[in-house]
Parts: sequence; structure tokens; C-alpha cells
Amino acid sequence: MNTKVKRSGLAAVTLALGLGICGFANTASATSIDFAGDYTFLGSLDATSPLPSLNSAGFNNPVVPLGPLSDWWVFYLDPTAAAGLNVNFIPTDNISNFSLNLYTVNSSSCGTIGSLCTGVSVGSLVTPGNTSPNFNSNIPFGTLTAGQYAFEVSGTVSNVTYATNLYSGQISTTPVPEPTTLALLGMGLLGLGAKRRQKKAAEAA
Repeated sequence: MNTKVKRSGLAAVTLALGLGICGFANTASATSIDFAGDYTFLGSLDATSPLPSLNSAGFNNPVVPLGPLSDWWVFYLDPTAAAGLNVNFIPTDNISNFSLNLYTVNSSSCGTIGSLCTGVSVGSLVTPGNTSPNFNSNIPFGTLTAGQYAFEVSGTVSNVTYATNLYSGQISTTPVPEPTTLALLGMGLLGLGAKRRQKKAAEAA
């Protein structure tokens, strides 16, 4: 077999391995937990688990009252992982100033999933949500260290459409690539770059 073909194949395989592992995401939906009051517990999330019930969590408030909205949720994350959150409010015309903000938790005592955590001490803001359009807010995937977190779903609820107001969302997690994985990805990119330069040189000759 031609040496150039071998090198090209190795680069492609290495790049595919790197992209495959880096791009792995837990996209399946988990069972959604109803809001029971401030600091409803969503459980402990493990991005390395293949089970949706362990690597993600759905949340919702099926009956949101009129007026100011400020619902707090708590979850644990272990091990360190990349996590993203998304929430939608319907009817879309009945919400304004909708937002989703993620905070650290200094301390809390949580029991079963769906129960209320007690003694919650909210720490600093980690990431504010992006709200666009007005009824959707999301926090893009970013690396979170293992620990306790809380997020607030907030806004102002009206009754423009005279319908039941509700929101639903999900936390999704994916493992953080190990250094060896990043090295494989870098080798793949370097290999493809070298192959491209060789091809250009051959064409110019």
C-alpha cells in the first residue's frame, strides 16, 4: 500500500476518533419532574452514565400563577461535565422578562428526587441564560465542576390568551474530553493538514 495512503487513512481515523468522542452527547429525554416549591431537587447527574435518568433531568411547572415568577431548582453534578439548560414558556404571549440563571450552591440538604432541598445557601452566578425569543431561555453547554448547583426560572406572567400558563425544560450533560482525546483530535487535524499541503505541492509541481 502507498505510504501516502497509509498516512491519510491514519489521519482520518484519528480525527474521526477524536471528533466522535468529543462530540458525544446525551440527548435522550429524561422523565420530567414537577415543581413542588422553591429548591425542588432534580437529583444527581452523571454525564458518564448511558441512562437518561442519570445523565439528564427534565423539569416543569404545569400551572404557573399570574404575577412575578421565581422558581428555584437544585441539582448535583458528579463528575465534572459539560452541561446545558433550556426552558420554554407557553402560551408564548403570556410571559415577559423571561430568564434562566445558573448559580453555585454553598450548602444544601436534599433527599429524594422531586422533594424540596432545605438549608440552601445560593452562591455566585455561574451563567445567565440567553433569552430569545421572549418565551425561551437557554444556557449553552459549558464545563461545570462537580458540585451543587441551583437555577432560577423567572419572569412576569400575564393572561393575554386566557389559557393555563406553564413552562418545561431540561438539563443535558456530556462528558468532558480527557487530555488524551484532545491529543488524538490534534493529531488528526495535523495529519489532514500535512496531507493537504502535500497535495497542493504535488499539483504545483
